[in-house]
Amino acid sequence: MLHSERNSNRTVTYVDWSRGGAHPATYGAADVTPDLIQRIRTSQNPCTYNSRPTSTCFLFARKFSPDALEPLLNISSTVMQY
Repeated sequence: MLHSERNSNRTVTYVDWSRGGAHPATYGAADVTPDLIQRIRTSQNPCTYNSRPTSTCFLFARKFSPDALEPLLNISSTVMQY
């Protein structure tokens, strides 16, 4: 791996298989709510950094559609405190 020293190794990977099918749910603009972020944060798997629990959860946003960006940015300062 090139530049491995720059890898922070810190993402929350949250998947929702409840909708069925071969792939987990993709969240669109209508799905992005404070409640969704809270469900991700309070998952049964606590966030860790360097194998230690942390209060900051970094979100890997692979399963958000492009139209979810604006709603995520709109709630980021209040819900995600960024």
